Amino acid sequence: MLRQLKEVMGKVLLSLGAFVVCHIPVGLIVIFKYLLNPEGFWQKAVVYGAGIYIFGGIQIVLWIVLVAFLVIMWKE
Repeated sequence: MLRQLKEVMGKVLLSLGAFVVCHIPVGLIVIFKYLLNPEGFWQKAVVYGAGIYIFGGIQIVLWIVLVAFLVIMWKE
């Protein structure tokens, strides 16, 4: 019983860690927006466009990898 509890807790912690890693690009978008501090329409358009295009693409790929990882890990 105790061994099964340790296995489940290990999987839960691993799942939470994977979830945090999956959402790193969102934090990067916020940090870049803060550091660049766009003022005008075109500056904001470039910062948000590049952020959504680059980091959004990475985010979608990481979500797919996260779902696959969780399905494989929890399948038993």
